[in-house]
Amino acid sequence: MIQNKILFILLGILCVFTGCSTDGKPEKNIGSWVPYLVSENDSVMYYDRTRITKVRPKIIQVWTKITYSKEMKDKHTQYRKDNSLPLDGWEKLDHVINFEELDCVYMTRKRMEKIYYSDKDEILQKFDYNHPKITNILENSSDQVLLDKVCLKN
Repeated sequence: MIQNKILFILLGILCVFTGCSTDGKPEKNIGSWVPYLVSENDSVMYYDRTRITKVRPKIIQVWTKITYSKEMKDKHTQYRKDNSLPLDGWEKLDHVINFEELDCVYMTRKRMEKIYYSDKDEILQKFDYNHPKITNILENSSDQVLLDKVCLKN
C-alpha cells in the first residue's frame, strides 16, 4: 500500500513538471491527465483536467483513463479467452479511456463511451452507449474518489 502511495505522489509530481499541457485529444495526451487513484493491483486511474464539462448544475462530463497493470492486462486476456472473444491485438492492451457523466448530488454515473487502446495508441475496441445505464456510485469506491475530485472543482 505504501508503494501505491509513493507511485501516486510521483505521478502527481511528474504531472507538475511536465506542465500538464494538452493537444486537445484526450485519448492520446498524457500531459493533461491527472492521477486520482492507484488501485490495489497497481493500475493507475486518471481524469483529463482539460475535458471536464458542466452540463447542468452538479452534472459533470469527464474523460477518464485507466492505465492497466500487468495483472489487469492478464485478466482482460483471460476474460476474452474464456468468452471466446477475438484476441487479435489484445496482448498489447495498455489502457482504456471512458467518457462519463457524473451526478454530483445523487452520486450516479453514466458511461457514454469506452475505448480500449494498445501500447501503440491503436484502438482495440470502442463502445458508444446510445442509452447509457445510470449506476449508483458506491461509497469508498474509485468512482467516489473521482466524483469528489471533479465535483469539488466545478
